[in-house]
Amino acid sequence: MGFVNVHKGNYRITTTFYQTTNEADTIQVVDEIRNYYDCRVYGKLTKLLAWMLANRLFEFSRSLTYSQFPTKFVWKDDISMWMLRKQGFSVGRLTHVPRGNDEDYYLRLLLNIQKGCLSFLDLHTIDGVVYDTFKEACYELQLLQDDKEFIDALLEATTWASANYLRGLFVVLLLSNNIGRPAIVWQQCCHVLSEDVLYSQRKCMQRKEKKLQANGRSLKEYDQMPLPTLDVIDGLDDRMSMDELNFDLSSLKDETLSAAIRSECHIVLNVTSSGIASLLLPNVRTAHFRFKIPLDINEDSICCIKQGSSLARLVFKAKLVIWDEAPMLNKLCYESLDKCLHDILRFESYYNADLPFAGKVVVLGGDFRQILHVIPIGPRQEIVHASINSSYLWRFCQVLTLTENMRLTMGTNVSEVSMIKEFANWLLKIGDGLVGDSTEGESEVEIPKEMLIHDSAYAFCELVIFVYPKLLSNINRMGYFKER
Repeated sequence: MGFVNVHKGNYRITTTFYQTTNEADTIQVVDEIRNYYDCRVYGKLTKLLAWMLANRLFEFSRSLTYSQFPTKFVWKDDISMWMLRKQGFSVGRLTHVPRGNDEDYYLRLLLNIQKGCLSFLDLHTIDGVVYDTFKEACYELQLLQDDKEFIDALLEATTWASANYLRGLFVVLLLSNNIGRPAIVWQQCCHVLSEDVLYSQRKCMQRKEKKLQANGRSLKEYDQMPLPTLDVIDGLDDRMSMDELNFDLSSLKDETLSAAIRSECHIVLNVTSSGIASLLLPNVRTAHFRFKIPLDINEDSICCIKQGSSLARLVFKAKLVIWDEAPMLNKLCYESLDKCLHDILRFESYYNADLPFAGKVVVLGGDFRQILHVIPIGPRQEIVHASINSSYLWRFCQVLTLTENMRLTMGTNVSEVSMIKEFANWLLKIGDGLVGDSTEGESEVEIPKEMLIHDSAYAFCELVIFVYPKLLSNINRMGYFKER
């Protein structure tokens, strides 16, 4: 079972081992903290585990919750231990955990209540009763709402809304992550949610599942919720995969690699590092949206893709991942995806623990001459250190260099080829810093006169006409603005 250190964020994995013995009459005692300590990569206890150890060593500390511990103890990072505070006062703070993080969220609630815990088992033990999950322990302690307000809201809406509207409202409540026990709300309101059951009973769950899948979720992610049967709709659970397979290849004009693989009925995931670039290409998502990369990234971050989810199955089926503008993101974004794929793909046939991204083929596109990622108030050294080519993944990358500017040469005649090549070389020289006078980090580049629009009363109109020829006749044509 994986746990979270609420002071520092998620760790990769927690593993428990015990030694076997040949003596049949020997009672096996499992020491959670010692096993965890032995398995830590860095050989140190976390603050949470050290709290449990301190509860064993100091009897009076068992009257303190985890958040109260800093009032009487101080953390010694060099020895990874809590020691008695000799002077001063400190207030403990538990890092925020979103409601959607399931057991991590409920663990954080218990750490504000439970005292004197010697193991993780003690955290979800209430009055001598051991509950299976942290969530069940929270309900026993009445730390969670009873969902009555959601039940009342759905029942009140029946006086003026249709059953179809109520189902949509129920989906919104599920996506808000505020309902504690979705199955209870469903049981109390199923009769109003399916009033039109005479003609749409077989489509009721299908509609909710479709709406959830449109937001990258599924009814499978909510405990004890009923699911659509296979005879209701075939392939509903693979909605995300079907959307990729049914994509119109005619819109992939310049995406030769992607179109070639899709033409063989394989899935290609196209992502970009920026939102603007994702708008310019068909069926493209930002990397943060597609792979659920945390916005506040650190070395311990991992993408929020759950094992067995629709997104996990989509990533598994993808033949290729094309990631455009790769230099624009911090290397930690790629490393978090690497850790995530090693987690969710470990049971697949092509899984390879020795390869980056668990053996999944990923094409990173981009130009280091262009915009790098931004390190606020960061010097050049920090920017270089955070670049993708400073990551441990870079040694696995095979660098392929493009030699011809396809975009410039598209649709041109022979007489213009030499001029276009000259312009392309001029662009490369600017990127390499070989053009212009550089002083104190700034360069002055002289633009050729034939590229300039001379100042006149109609200069702006001439520019618009040049970029958007026949604008009025093409204003309703899809792709007209994207092509420019």
